[in-house]
Amino acid sequence: MYVDYDVTGKVTQVFADAAKTQVTTKYLYDDRGFRLAKETYNSSGDLQFTTWYIRDAGGNVLSVYEQNAEQPQITLTEVPVYGSGKLGMAKAKLDGSLEYIYEMTDHLGNVRATIKNQTMCISPRWKIQGLRNGLIPGCAK
Repeated sequence: MYVDYDVTGKVTQVFADAAKTQVTTKYLYDDRGFRLAKETYNSSGDLQFTTWYIRDAGGNVLSVYEQNAEQPQITLTEVPVYGSGKLGMAKAKLDGSLEYIYEMTDHLGNVRATIKNQTMCISPRWKIQGLRNGLIPGCAK
């Protein structure tokens, strides 16, 4: 994986080869440095889908949409849940319902565990007696 950055240190492109001819991902930012979109490409270099990030005036993500390159339709995929800060997100399922995923953070704001559908997944950095590698059985990595 080879990465290009802009002058502010943000990732602009990710390449699969050292010659930087096979782009896998492109990132687009607004004038304040917030991510507007992420374009994902297949191994042939064809655009597969675009992820759009909709933000409020403060820069907080209000919703995330995806658009397949072959279809004009844009699909809502994620809605963050905020309290005094970000608490988690609501992700759209294939049947149209929402799955709520809540995040537990440490004192620095790093996400250490997620809770969804009565399942708790813990980051490998948390040490809890009786858990191997900090993961609870049944959690996806």
